[in-house]
Amino acid sequence: MFGIINGIKWFIDAIKMIFDIVMSIFETLFMVFQYLITIVQIAFTTIETLPSWLQAFAIITVSISIAYFLIGRSAGKNGQ
Repeated sequence: MFGIINGIKWFIDAIKMIFDIVMSIFETLFMVFQYLITIVQIAFTTIETLPSWLQAFAIITVSISIAYFLIGRSAGKNGQ
């Protein structure tokens, strides 16, 4: 009887652990996107302080950098 109760407790603890891991992953992803949004806002605020002829190049550069970051090409791979 104790074996069955211990098995049920273990199963419930395993389900709780898996749920906690999944929730932790989603919380971390949410935090990463919040940080990314904050960084982008700071970058564009900084770009606004540049001269008008330089703003277009800075916006294009930041936009391409963000796109590469989002698709996972930020490691500096050399095409191999």
